[in-house]
Amino acid sequence: MNEFSGPVFYDGTLEGLFSVLGRAWKHGRAPAAVLPRYRRNEAMQDSPVEGSLFQSLPDEVPAEETESGGENGVGEVLFELSCTAHEAFVCGWMSELPIETEIIRYAFGVLSAARAADPYHRTGSQQAREGAERASRNRLDPDARTVLETAFKVGREIDRLKGLLRFSPGDTGVYTARCSPDYFVLPALADHFCRRFAGSPWALIDEKRRLVLLRPAGGEACLLPLDEGQARLYPPESPPCLAFPGRAGENDPWEHLWKHYFKTINNPARENPCLQRRFMPRRYWKYLPEKQ
Repeated sequence: MNEFSGPVFYDGTLEGLFSVLGRAWKHGRAPAAVLPRYRRNEAMQDSPVEGSLFQSLPDEVPAEETESGGENGVGEVLFELSCTAHEAFVCGWMSELPIETEIIRYAFGVLSAARAADPYHRTGSQQAREGAERASRNRLDPDARTVLETAFKVGREIDRLKGLLRFSPGDTGVYTARCSPDYFVLPALADHFCRRFAGSPWALIDEKRRLVLLRPAGGEACLLPLDEGQARLYPPESPPCLAFPGRAGENDPWEHLWKHYFKTINNPARENPCLQRRFMPRRYWKYLPEKQ
């Protein structure tokens, strides 16, 4: 039986999804369906096959232990062929939507287009890159359209959070901000805020997923569960500045500073509520001091 004749399950990580792509490319066909492992029971219940269904499902595809993320470095190959396809692959995964099947088919199509564009099958050739780039932007393909539209929404969420997050140093001097993004975008914010804060410690809390992206002073940014992040960043005797769901109080001087700043620069004659809601949707307002 072909390995990809039934649903393929992966460990839910980005590296695991790249491993599915690498294995699919190795076998020369995209799987019928790709699901994270927590949906294994759901898939088994919905399947019309009875009796030997469990034996008919392939084992979970693990993440390969390589920085390239995937079997035979397929992540690096995809990036080399088309930055558009690689970004759409990553953003599609970060959406947390059940579109893993479309993501794999989309990336498989990009790799196939690159191979077809160069008769000598040279991965890094100009012909291969041009073929891959055309396929990566082909919205006539339903899989490509689904992935690209999803990636656009995730990218817009990332850009908004870069400008709408409000940090406060708290009592310990750790700059802390809170958010509840629609998508799992915290990993994409690490480089931006590492450059922004230089060597200062900071923490970004995702209250929806109870995760914290933190960077201790002089350390590297890492993504941790909220409780573990607080224990790592603060000693036991420190005040629980990262405690969930604590928020800045009414007497927070930084909150007053933000409100005073926006009150000073605001020009009532140029207010445009419709345009403001377009670039600053209401779901962000509870984290913006100037909107309180």
